[in-house]
Amino acid sequence: VARKGVVFKSANRFYVDDSIALKSDYQKHMEDKYNVQVENLNLRSKVEAANKINNFVEGATDGKIKNLVKSEEIDDDAKSYLINAIYILGKWNSSFDKNDTFEGIFEGHTKRKNDFMNITGRFNVNMNKDYGTVLILDYKDPNFNNFFFFFLMPNECSNLENMRREITG
Repeated sequence: VARKGVVFKSANRFYVDDSIALKSDYQKHMEDKYNVQVENLNLRSKVEAANKINNFVEGATDGKIKNLVKSEEIDDDAKSYLINAIYILGKWNSSFDKNDTFEGIFEGHTKRKNDFMNITGRFNVNMNKDYGTVLILDYKDPNFNNFFFFFLMPNECSNLENMRREITG
């Protein structure tokens, strides 16, 4: 979908290991209810499976999302994967100035140098002492006013998993 400078692309697919035969009613339900195509895939061939998933996602997002899945991340016991990747390009009401970008240390599973965007202003923010901070930016395009960008910023590296669990239920 593209409206007045806003681009929204999604890649949705339900991959099922080729050792499993889904009932046609279930497959139709997935396609009708969730608008997701069901496809069989040999999940035991991890490199081929990851390549197929990544090629689909890259094609559906015009090359903006690459290498979503790594072969070593495919679990030996996996029987299915629900893939959902979203790419949105649009202007926010408050834009980041590239001149205010600074280099710092990103603390994830490992520490590494990274560029950080920086902005000063009044924003919708939710601060939670247990999980972290959520910054909400709205898009400039009035036809896209039902969409917001949520920045999830854990307080500490150790809280990232807690935050993930909390927001995914």
